[in-house]
Amino acid sequence: MYSGSIYRNPGTLPCFVMCSSCYRCQDKGKYDKCNGCSGRWDEEGKRDPHDIDDQCRCKEGILQYRLKNGKMVKNKLPNDPFQESVDTNQETEDERDWESYLQDKREQLNDPEWDPIQFE
Repeated sequence: MYSGSIYRNPGTLPCFVMCSSCYRCQDKGKYDKCNGCSGRWDEEGKRDPHDIDDQCRCKEGILQYRLKNGKMVKNKLPNDPFQESVDTNQETEDERDWESYLQDKREQLNDPEWDPIQFE
């Protein structure tokens, strides 16, 4: 206990490895010292640890969390979020128009580095 908190913030522990999908510790449950740890970032130290509820199961394709009313929600992801690549949309018409404008203006001014958007 420290500064009025019931539990220590797990995010400050050296063993805490944050999952980029659910923001919980992805190593929760792998070590004996995980008992009594919520595995979730908790600055106020008020979250009660639950051994089953606090497991990061994102690599299994399951996002699970408990609602404030106590109900457990498990969402099966259609695929593993860590195995896919991110595809970006093709360049929009506005972006093509902007690039065309820049190219024309640079040719007109004979300055290949000209940029109308400048910050000081």
